[in-house]
Amino acid sequence: MILDGDHVLVAVSGGKDSLALLRILYERLKRIPISYHITAVHVDPGFGGDSAREMAAFFSTHGFDFRIIESDIGPKAHGPENRENPCFLCSRMRRKLLFEMADTLGCNR
Repeated sequence: MILDGDHVLVAVSGGKDSLALLRILYERLKRIPISYHITAVHVDPGFGGDSAREMAAFFSTHGFDFRIIESDIGPKAHGPENRENPCFLCSRMRRKLLFEMADTLGCNR
């Protein structure tokens, strides 16, 4: 439950589910009698490409408060030193970065 005054971190992968959640939470603010702050956070897995730039452009265009976390999670998860399932390791490392960002920003949701 989101309460008045909460600071909500929304992890945004760039897929339709996380983008829909972000949009719904912003639209909800227009229809309810409470106020909360939302920060969208995208973790760039470090595979190269333009995901971080594209997400930053999207967030800026739509006026969302956001942070981009640059990482090398992807290459580490798929590297020869990893003896775990790459998806498991990537997921765990990504969540660690998100929890650290939530703590840094003072997010409580």
